[in-house]
Amino acid sequence: MKKKIIFLLGLVFILLIFAAALLGYVYTKDTGVSLSGRARLDYNWKYVFSETPKLVEKYEGKLFSFSYLAGSDKDPLRIFEEESGGDIFSYHLTVNWFLLPPPEIRSELLDYLSSTGKGNWEPSKTFVEWLSIQTDRYYIAGVEKISLKNGIPAALFSVRAKNNGLSGNYRYLLTENKGVVVKIENLAGTSVSDEQYQQLVFNYREMYSMRQQIYPDGKRDWQSLCAFRRFLETFEFKS
Repeated sequence: MKKKIIFLLGLVFILLIFAAALLGYVYTKDTGVSLSGRARLDYNWKYVFSETPKLVEKYEGKLFSFSYLAGSDKDPLRIFEEESGGDIFSYHLTVNWFLLPPPEIRSELLDYLSSTGKGNWEPSKTFVEWLSIQTDRYYIAGVEKISLKNGIPAALFSVRAKNNGLSGNYRYLLTENKGVVVKIENLAGTSVSDEQYQQLVFNYREMYSMRQQIYPDGKRDWQSLCAFRRFLETFEFKS
């Protein structure tokens, strides 16, 4: 009997150590948020253990192609084509392409994409306005040059909310081929305080505003990142 008790106590001790290690891993995981305490653990838990979307949507256009991970069959790609370009909308991604982009915009983008190294780039005011970034609400936190499939160069923008974290943070990706500029917009979460997280998530309180608000959601942010990564891995221009 004593051996059984010792065995059970040892098993409980091992389980406690495992649980503590798991909670420590989840809590310290860098998910891009500055939360702490219970708020961070709750957000990170949903982020880390959310299921990766498995439904693959494919787009095969005349100019480019890519595949997209959708959360459900209720999230199809909605495609609108015009003479000047087109738009593709989904829950996690917005893709715009421009057949005749403003010459100064295309020139500034090409200067950066063709430059050696990753380098720093401070886009002009005209370029920022063309990106449709509301400078009273957002700022560009950084720009990085990356390579897509087949070595296609692209500019990856990190755009963050200035004052109201519920405005949301975004990723913008821009690339160019034979005069066509493609722009991708992807939600990259929110910047909220522990108190705001408590009110919005734990107490289910809404913060009313005339402007659109993006509430913190670890599962949504993980699936949004998955959709974006899939796009990066599969996007390619048609030859």
